[in-house]
Amino acid sequence: MQFSAHGSFGELLQGRAQLPNQTQPQDFLFTLPIQLYSTAKLELNSNAQGLQIYPEDKPKLVKLLQLVIDHYLIDLSNNNNTTIGIKSDIPHGKGLAGSSADLHALLQALSYLFKKSITPVEAYNFLCQIEPSDAIIHRQITACLHKQGKVLKQYEFLPELTIIALDEGNEIDTLAYNSKLEFSRGELEEYKKLFIELDQALTTKDLTQIGQITTKSALMNQQRNCKTQLEALCQIAKKYKTLGVATTHSGSMSGILILAEQTSKIQTVIDEVREHGHEPLIFKTISA
Repeated sequence: MQFSAHGSFGELLQGRAQLPNQTQPQDFLFTLPIQLYSTAKLELNSNAQGLQIYPEDKPKLVKLLQLVIDHYLIDLSNNNNTTIGIKSDIPHGKGLAGSSADLHALLQALSYLFKKSITPVEAYNFLCQIEPSDAIIHRQITACLHKQGKVLKQYEFLPELTIIALDEGNEIDTLAYNSKLEFSRGELEEYKKLFIELDQALTTKDLTQIGQITTKSALMNQQRNCKTQLEALCQIAKKYKTLGVATTHSGSMSGILILAEQTSKIQTVIDEVREHGHEPLIFKTISA
């Protein structure tokens, strides 16, 4: 039995603002689901001693298992000779929600194994007890409070995009990054404005506005997590009139957003990036 969870190319928008119905400024983000996956494979193994999870060097997986056991008062003696193996094609430490996808895939397997019906609200709460987590439990673009595990809104509109990306090469620890964020009063106001504008743009399916806001968010994040290639990507995006750029705010990637149907433009942009001496990575959003 296999269970899968998708990743997210960073965020369309990430920041901090006092949002409607909130008494204090909160950290928020809008996801951008992509076609990269983590998979949990559950199987019986006569050589296993009790329930075993692989790979063994991922303490977050073990912590999630313990949270589920404690929450539901699970007796593991009833689950001998069972293994759950986690495999992923999502690079970790890059801001692509790799850890969140691993955890969500495992949670689905545990839900099946323990015969527990775990709601999306409960699932997101489990993930956020371990680390700030993109709301990749949902396939749609989702606005959420990623430190609290609270979904604010989901959007039916998910355009088919190709993302032509560059990786800075480093890895970033999500917990460390989120623990030291600071924002000025002006930034709080700007992020509140952008939140409202992106909500409207996603509701009205205004691709131009979505691209402009996402680009703005990427540029505002430079002082917290500078991407050395972002300016060049912005220039290429402007030159070929693409939707704009997006970054993995707590990761190492930046990418140009292009409608998937614009195949000739996609190839032209790829060639341009290569002429700058870089080999791009190509990602695709999950089809609506």
